[in-house]
Amino acid sequence: MDAEGGPGVRYLVEWYVPSRDIVSLRRDVQRLAATGGSDVRNVRSFLIAADETCLVFVEASGPSAVTAACRRAGIDVDRIVEVGLVR
Repeated sequence: MDAEGGPGVRYLVEWYVPSRDIVSLRRDVQRLAATGGSDVRNVRSFLIAADETCLVFVEASGPSAVTAACRRAGIDVDRIVEVGLVR
């Protein structure tokens, strides 16, 4: 847990988004945020249009919580990796 009492481990969630419009992608990211509950908090989302890739930076209680939230949101992720911040 972090100093604020929330999830403290950071993960990067990556999935392929072929020919998707930004509105559909926003809905996916919003569903992920809504289905994460208190175990997964969406921090920031990125679309790399040239690579047809979405990256979502989350804080979570663990990788299984991220995987479960993605399943509940109906998102077929390609990769979930633990990441650290460099300041």
